[in-house]
Parts: sequence; structure tokens; C-alpha cells
Amino acid sequence: MRRPLLPQALTEVPLAPGPTVIAQRAHRDDGQPVPSRIALVDCNSFYASCERVLDPSLNHKPIAVLSNNDGCSIARTDEVKDLGIPMGAPLFKVRHLVERHGVVLKSANFSLYGEFSARVMSVLRSEAPACEVYSVDEAFLDLSGLGPYVSPEAWCRRLRKRLLDEVGIPVSVGVGPTKVLAKLAIRLAKRTRASYVEVLTEPTRIEAVLRQTPLTHLWGVGRRLALRLAGLGIYNAWQLRQAPTEALQRQCSIMTVRLAHELRGTPCFDTIEEHAAKQQIATTRSFGTPITELSDLESAVAYFVRGCVRKLQKQRSAAGQLYLFARTNPFARGERLVRLDRLVQLGAPRWMIPLASGH
Repeated sequence: MRRPLLPQALTEVPLAPGPTVIAQRAHRDDGQPVPSRIALVDCNSFYASCERVLDPSLNHKPIAVLSNNDGCSIARTDEVKDLGIPMGAPLFKVRHLVERHGVVLKSANFSLYGEFSARVMSVLRSEAPACEVYSVDEAFLDLSGLGPYVSPEAWCRRLRKRLLDEVGIPVSVGVGPTKVLAKLAIRLAKRTRASYVEVLTEPTRIEAVLRQTPLTHLWGVGRRLALRLAGLGIYNAWQLRQAPTEALQRQCSIMTVRLAHELRGTPCFDTIEEHAAKQQIATTRSFGTPITELSDLESAVAYFVRGCVRKLQKQRSAAGQLYLFARTNPFARGERLVRLDRLVQLGAPRWMIPLASGH
């Protein structure tokens, strides 16, 4: 087994290129196109898994990663989920479960998680003909270009093993004819926890799953849309799949029509778009202990500004304003809340200022 990369080596690996366009569909020997096969790879309890790579002694122990101010859980291992601690639960509400079951608490380290994400995505891009990074711990892969004789199950298991060996991060993989069905497949893979792989391509299996899937379990369906569809007599994913396109066009948005087509196995979300540059970049943190010295506050602000600059450089942008703020602990009893802020207008960067004639 190959040893997972050490944390200090992560920063030495360059980021892989940005989103790529979905590859052309492969064809069989008889000239017929290979059915679309989209895989969704999702890192299991990603933040907590990164912490386990850093400290192997945490393997098989319940871990919860906390938000910036250590106020609530933002990542949980399966052991913590089984205790009934929900995502986003305020720490003070579940403190009794944490202490009773020895849950290990970790403060979030987003810079570190970003490095692990880059490593995972680099492996995925080397394995699939086309890859779309969907979030820090998720990516869609187009497997159609692998050819008609590649077993999706065997490919997924091999991919999981490589990621675990080389990066140390466990993943779940869901495969379906479309992105929506792949998203549903990965939901099943995580729920069963058998092999963390679910291939949802057989028509009979798809029908059985869709009949048991509530609308709110579908990608992009919230409570309001579910209520609107219920008014049309549509209560589960199979009924949405069977609904007439004309009726959906009259009563719902084009996104709902595309969702129905995806449930029928027709890809509608197969174009990968470049992500627009952010118009605002922020770095905010809460301190674990009160800051009482000005020098400590100045050092922290300088560190956060450097973080924003790195993000700015990464998307090749220039800032026009700099906004700084600091406040005291809003939850401290008997203390007055103090908030300080300052907005600084920045001039044009030197490389944007045209030189005067003759210079």
C-alpha cells in the first residue's frame, strides 16, 4: 500500500487546471453511442478525514470539526452521525453527547482542507476523460469516454483505493446516466455504507429507487418547489419523471423541466461553465482566547490580509476597496459589545496606471 502524502508535501503540488469541457461520447463497435455514465465523487466527512490523515491516532474515533468560532459542527464522521448529532448543531446543545462518548473536537483549518482538495481533484482529473469540480469535496466525472467495456463498479472501487492509498481520503462514488441520477446514487451509497459505491444505471433499479424517493431528496428541489409539484399530484421522483413536459412548462420553471428529463436519463446539465470571479473576498476568524494586546491584533489582521491577497491573486483580480472590522465577544456576559470598522479606498495598481507620454 502506498503511503498517504505527508501534510507538508501538499503545498508542493501545483493546483490542477480549471474545469474542462465534458468529453465527446464514446461509440461501440457497431457505431451506436455508449449510454451516458456520469460519476459523482464525494469525500466522506471531508474535513474530519483530513484531520485523520494528519493524526492517524484519530482513526475509528468520533470526530466533529467546528466552525470558525467553534460554535457549531460543520463536519462529522459516521460515528458522530450515529450519535444523533446533526450538521450545524450548536456545540452547547450537544456538549453532553460529546463528553459522554468522547467525541474529538477540531477547529476548522480551511487552508489545509483546500490543499487536500487540490490533491484529490488532481487524482480525479488523471483518472477520468473529463472532470468538473463541483465543490471543495465533490466532483463530477464523465465516464462515457472510458469505453463500453469498462465496468463502472470495478472502476469506482479502484478509484476509491487509489485515493485512499495516495491521499488518505475515503470517498463515496455514485454513477448514473445523468448528474441528477448520479447525485441520487451517491445518496444511496452513503446511506448503505457497504462499499460506498452505487451504480444506478439499470432501468428496473432506477424505477424502484425513484418510486421510493421523496421530491425533497432530489438535487435542486426545496420545500417550496415540492409543495408546488404536490399541487400537480406529484409527490415522488418517479411521478416527476413521468409528468408531461407541457404541464411542467406551464406550471414550473425550465429548471424543473430539465430535472424531469434528467430523471428520464437524458443529460441536461452536461455543460461545464467557468466560475465567475468573486466580487468580494473575505477572511474572517474568531479567536479562541480574548485578545488584549494591540500587537497581537495587528499580527492577526496582517495574517488575514495576506490570506485575502492570495485568494485575489489566484483569480487574477485587483481590489478597489479594503474593509477591516473587529468586534468583542457578543456572547460575553456583563461586557459591552464594541465593534470597530474602517473602509479604505485603494488606488489603481501600478501595472494598471498608463505611463505618461515620453516615459
